Amino acid sequence: DDGENAARLKVDKATGPAPLTVTFDAGSSTVAAGYHITGYAWDFDGDGGTDFQSSTAVVQHVYTSAGEFTPSVTVSYSNDDGSDTPSSVAKAAVAATAPGSTPVQQSAGGGSLGWLVLLPLMGAGIARRRRR
Repeated sequence: DDGENAARLKVDKATGPAPLTVTFDAGSSTVAAGYHITGYAWDFDGDGGTDFQSSTAVVQHVYTSAGEFTPSVTVSYSNDDGSDTPSSVAKAAVAATAPGSTPVQQSAGGGSLGWLVLLPLMGAGIARRRRR
């Protein structure tokens, strides 16, 4: 209990080849004093609609086709006397690749720093060739 109702969402796999089975876990969602969680509405494809409702914080979904998705969970709460029923949304990112393809891995530094380092070296090599 950290004083506020806040949805939290974790995924066990963010990328992989389709069919990609992903376990979604909203078990670390927080609950304010005097409230309890009444349910979870899952949007696996990120279109804003509810694809599945559950009373449990952990569910699985299989992405059968390649694509990038922004799944979410809406956690519904109720205060003890039922007069207040807020909700909170948490999102994640999932990318299912085409079967047999390899996901592209990007380095943490990005490609532009490599060019910034390489350009002065290229210029020095050109200058040496001109002096000869």
